[in-house]
Amino acid sequence: MKKALVIITVAFLFCSTLIAQGDNESSRKSLKGLTGVWVEVTPLDPDVERGGLSKDQIQTDVGLRLRMAGLKVLTREQMLVTPGMPSLEVELGTFKGNQSPIQEIYSYSLNVSLDQIVNLTRDPQVSVDASTWWTAKVGVVGAAKLNELRNAVNDHVDKFINAWLSVNPK
Repeated sequence: MKKALVIITVAFLFCSTLIAQGDNESSRKSLKGLTGVWVEVTPLDPDVERGGLSKDQIQTDVGLRLRMAGLKVLTREQMLVTPGMPSLEVELGTFKGNQSPIQEIYSYSLNVSLDQIVNLTRDPQVSVDASTWWTAKVGVVGAAKLNELRNAVNDHVDKFINAWLSVNPK
């Protein structure tokens, strides 16, 4: 498993960053009428935190960006009583590698998604938690440039905000 991750990391050094998006007309419709979200940032790898990037920084950045755009940041209690229980999930996974003779590098995967409860059209009695909008990115960053991960998160949150604004004009 570790060998496979090393190979993937080295391959990323020679490839451009990969980006995937679940941002389209259909997914944007699921954002219409959304007035607030609960923000959940997954815990970061301890090496990344020691390198200067914290979960709290990301949580603060995301919340500030959403509020500035006019979207309310819900508490967990508010989210639980909001129709659809909408939450913006920010997942930043990293793998520290020592393959570069020049510096330590991190391969990373970033996923930003809006998760909410939806009902099946074939059986409206059935409700499931689903990601109705998402964007993802994988790449490599040097240990000296961990702040680029923070910027990547902010860029993807901005994509969410732009999608939200496209169906909820002010």
